[in-house]
Amino acid sequence: MNRLCELARQDERICLIVGDLGFSVVEPFIKEFPKRFLNAGVAEQSMTGIAVGWSLAEDKIVFIYSLGNFPTLRCLEQIRNDCCAHNANVKIISLGSGITYGQSGYSHFAVEDLAVMGAMPNMTIFTPADPGEAKRCLDLSVSISGPAYFRLAKNGELRLKEEICFFDIGDFVEYRSGKDICIIGVGTILSECLYAADLLGNDVVAEVIGLPVFKPLNETKLINLLKKFSFIATVEEHSSYGGLASVIGEIISRNGLNAKLLKFALPEGFNKTGLQGDLQKLCGLESTQIASKIREAVSKLG
Repeated sequence: MNRLCELARQDERICLIVGDLGFSVVEPFIKEFPKRFLNAGVAEQSMTGIAVGWSLAEDKIVFIYSLGNFPTLRCLEQIRNDCCAHNANVKIISLGSGITYGQSGYSHFAVEDLAVMGAMPNMTIFTPADPGEAKRCLDLSVSISGPAYFRLAKNGELRLKEEICFFDIGDFVEYRSGKDICIIGVGTILSECLYAADLLGNDVVAEVIGLPVFKPLNETKLINLLKKFSFIATVEEHSSYGGLASVIGEIISRNGLNAKLLKFALPEGFNKTGLQGDLQKLCGLESTQIASKIREAVSKLG
């Protein structure tokens, strides 16, 4: 929120609409820019429609903010017909990606959003792994026209890179170089990817990259990296269909890459309730499980 306020001081077009939540976070923006803030209430369809109208009628950059599925699936028709079809400058911020709020149950699982939002025309999708990437994604979103979707977890994540993270639309971020397998993570689950790479050690030297911008991808740049590996693993806190694995699998197939794809994702229809860490372990997304499966797969093919 501090960075959004900084950007709003530089650009008077920036506005914010919330769906009756975030009031431990958004107060600085409300205090400084009261005429550029609106609480739409628990009415996400109206929130999206208002954002589109505000954007188109007054040339505004409108951020809308809510949790999990509420700013996406609950108002998908408005996103598709109003926001995307008109290429409106509306930026959708969803807090609680994947099973971040697993203790709140299935209604709060955002586990199909990459598939759904990825199919929306003109939509840019940001999936930062840590606060540094989130800040850069925010800056990029303001610099481009058209709709964007932010897939965030929650406040307080640790920084995965100490230095300033710089990337452009379509870029991947390299966290660790390797030669035996490329592990691709999307979002904050990237921390488990890095722990898994540490556990693999010198037995299986793993490259680890993240995709802070999920859509669009600089496919040429990505292919130049992926073609070096006979194994590629995708790790995502998302349904096994339509997310990271589907996108990378299509790239492998379309470009004739000779690589085996290992997929780590949530089972289709997963709806258990519990703490995020416990649910990750239940789905095989914990670092020791990832490392074990990778080691087994690589050893089988020598």
